[in-house]
Order: sequence, then structure tokens, then C-alpha cells
Amino acid sequence: MGTAFNGMQIIAGTGASQFAPRVAKFLGKPILKAEIGRFPAREVKVRFEEEVCGSDVFIIQNFINDDDVNALLMELLLLIVCACEAE
Repeated sequence: MGTAFNGMQIIAGTGASQFAPRVAKFLGKPILKAEIGRFPAREVKVRFEEEVCGSDVFIIQNFINDDDVNALLMELLLLIVCACEAE
């Protein structure tokens, strides 16, 4: 793919568990390891297990065919905040 993707990190939300690996394979990049889960009261928790500082971060999230769109949206927003705070 060339040098344009060298500093790129890919993060997959739980809604993109099937699509994100296909994108990562096409780009020749691994998916960043992140802990994404739910607390008992259904609050969303997000924590990156790898460094993202200085990288271009692309977050892949899907909202189609899911009953819990609100939780997926909150997850996406938290992924964005975590990626921005890492810089």
C-alpha cells in the first residue's frame, strides 16, 4: 500500500467485529488491541492496550442490525476521546 499508511492505527469497535478485520487485511495493518466492555450497569468502558501517540487513528464502528445503537454510539465516542487524549 505504500508509505501513506505507515503511521496508521486501526481500532475496531464491537459493532465492527466482522468488517474491521477485512479492512485491516486489505490495508495490511493489524487491529490495535483495545479492551472494550460493559460494566454491570451497562456503562461502556474502553482502554487501549497499545500505544497510539503520534499515529493516525482510524476507528471502525458499525451500527447496522444492532438493537443497542446507543451503547455502540457511546463506545465510538469513548474510543475517539481515548485516542485524542493519548496524544
